[in-house]
Amino acid sequence: PKNSWYKYLLYGFFFISTLEANSTPQLNITADKLIKLSQKNNTTLLIAEGKVHVKYKNFLLEAEKVIYNGTHVIALGKVRFERGNSTQIFANKIISTVNQTDIVAWEPYGYIEPYYFKAQSLNKKGEIFTAIKGCFSECEDYQAQICAQKAQYNRTSGIVSALGVKLLIENKTLFYLPKYQIVTKRKTGFLSPKLGIDSYGGFVYQQPFYS
Repeated sequence: PKNSWYKYLLYGFFFISTLEANSTPQLNITADKLIKLSQKNNTTLLIAEGKVHVKYKNFLLEAEKVIYNGTHVIALGKVRFERGNSTQIFANKIISTVNQTDIVAWEPYGYIEPYYFKAQSLNKKGEIFTAIKGCFSECEDYQAQICAQKAQYNRTSGIVSALGVKLLIENKTLFYLPKYQIVTKRKTGFLSPKLGIDSYGGFVYQQPFYS
């Protein structure tokens, strides 16, 4: 018989048993097709295909194929990762722990508040984000953007460090810096710059100084 959505919703409830306690938030997995489902020696393995949806707390993931092993979710093909209203990532492949402490994304693009971004790869380990060959902009159309060979953001300290940095306006390089560092959290000094195009088509650069 043809697989149905409600059937795999029940499989999602089955995986609650792999989490720690009844009070633990539920992990739900739904899909068009179940390829494999097993649980042996406290190890869970699920492989699902076709409009796969994974939901846990405020974390939502959609993909063409998902592999779940009890601790990690591997998503393949037209992946969309969403967390509340602050994060939306599209990618070819994403590997994430269920609690999202560690995430790796290949060919990602999307929005992580307050910036739009695109990169060759994005890695989140704890509170440290690392982007390889990435570009970032406050403009959805990337008319003004900062690109770097490697950029790292520490959300705890608020420090952004980058190597091989270029400022591009309408895809034209305005300046280049071999190394760049900025503190995004408020303390005495320059805060992160704001880039954009004004209503007349001119370039706008603003960098507030907090004292």
